[in-house]
Amino acid sequence: MKNSLLSLVLVVISVNIHAQVIFAHNDYLKPRPFHNAFDLKVAYIEADVFLEKNQLLVAHTKNEIDPSKTLESMYIQPLSQKVNEANGKLYGLTLMIDLKTEGASTMSALIKILERYRSSKHVKDFR
Repeated sequence: MKNSLLSLVLVVISVNIHAQVIFAHNDYLKPRPFHNAFDLKVAYIEADVFLEKNQLLVAHTKNEIDPSKTLESMYIQPLSQKVNEANGKLYGLTLMIDLKTEGASTMSALIKILERYRSSKHVKDFR
């Protein structure tokens, strides 16, 4: 009984320790994409992207594509702004980009967008 109780306490402690790591799945469906998750210090923010007419558009399915919802306007620009405001020192945030269209061309479009932010004094390198 004593060992079972100890095991239960350890599990509860373990759950509480890891409770801070939050994954914002389909964040772009929220009323304030990126910003709500960032304000809550979410560790992982996910954005699904489709390459359409040379633009990376954020949507979960092809039917949900809206040309006004670009990866750059919804995630890259706000993230860049937060990095600059924080003088390059953010909490441990990972922006996860799920490519929903063919890999090579979609990745090429993503790299072109990221290249525009390379000159920021806080961007060291990306691969």
